[in-house]
Amino acid sequence: MPPGSEIFEEQDVANHRTNTSDTINEVVEAVRDETRAATNETQDAISMGFDGMRRITDQLTRAFGLTGQNNEALARKASDNLEALAETGTVLARGLQDVSREWLTLRRTGSG
Repeated sequence: MPPGSEIFEEQDVANHRTNTSDTINEVVEAVRDETRAATNETQDAISMGFDGMRRITDQLTRAFGLTGQNNEALARKASDNLEALAETGTVLARGLQDVSREWLTLRRTGSG
């Protein structure tokens, strides 16, 4: 090897590592942004569905003349179930975000 070529090789390796690290960081940020956007869109869709179900339930209750304490309890239970469904979607989205973050961390450290 010509004298000084080791320095160029070390610089090339250092530059490659820096470029790889920068690329990984960009991918991590992109995944985080996309996950946040997907979470927000999911929550919005669930909220819209929840509001729609509430309107439908109210309309059916009025259309069939259903009133009283039992029907209110039934509507409340349906509402609670939809809220639980919305929370489940949020938890799943957060779990996906955590898994993707962990995977990218492992890839960055070279353990994956």
